[in-house]
Parts: sequence; C-alpha cells; structure tokens
Amino acid sequence: MNEVFRGDTSSILYVRPGALEVGEVIDSNWTCYVGVVNYLNTVEVAHREVTEIVTVPVRDCDTNIISDEQCFMCYLTPTETLLLTTDVTSTNHISVVEVINSTVTPPFNKEYHTDLFVKEQALIII
Repeated sequence: MNEVFRGDTSSILYVRPGALEVGEVIDSNWTCYVGVVNYLNTVEVAHREVTEIVTVPVRDCDTNIISDEQCFMCYLTPTETLLLTTDVTSTNHISVVEVINSTVTPPFNKEYHTDLFVKEQALIII
C-alpha cells in the first residue's frame, strides 16, 4: 500500500511495458495514463497522460544492474492528491496506471492497480 499526504506528490512508479525488448525505446505509439478511483470504481482523480519518460537502471534478483531502460515516470501531483478525501469511510483509494499501444499485435493494454492511503497533513504541538 502506498501512502501520501494530501497536497504532496505521491510516490513515483517507474513503468515499462513488458512487451518491449531489452534496450527498445518507448516511442510515440506507447501511451501511459495515471489516475485514482475508489473501491466503487468512481473516478476521484481523472486519468491524465504521463509525458515524462526517464531512463532507470534495471536490476536482477541480486541487485546487479543488467541494463538501463526507458520507463514512464508515474506519480500524482500535489493538486491531484488534494482532491482525495481522508475520511475514515473514504480512505480506500486505488491508484491506476494504464499503458496502451494499439499498433502492436496483439494490441497492448495493461493496467496496474495499487491501494493508496491518504493522510491529512497535520501539526503536532508539544
């Protein structure tokens, strides 16, 4: 489960389509979206296109770097996390990342879902 404070940037997920070979670049045929729904599948943060593509090291099980690969850099902005509620009954958010490429055969369309717990920012007075 990922945690985020309202008004902060969420954790970053580096997403690479599994259909790409080692060293293959993410070209303009690949599209990535990020958004948030609740457990009733109601949209809480509208899906938006991810435009940041970065190169990150890919490691094997022994943490050795095996290659540097392009990935979509997915996260929620402070403006987006402010849209999420922190009520006890409304803390069940699901972060959704979707990657699409309709030019490959078969067409590629995969989603990754992760639970997102939203906390309210607070001051502690001592």
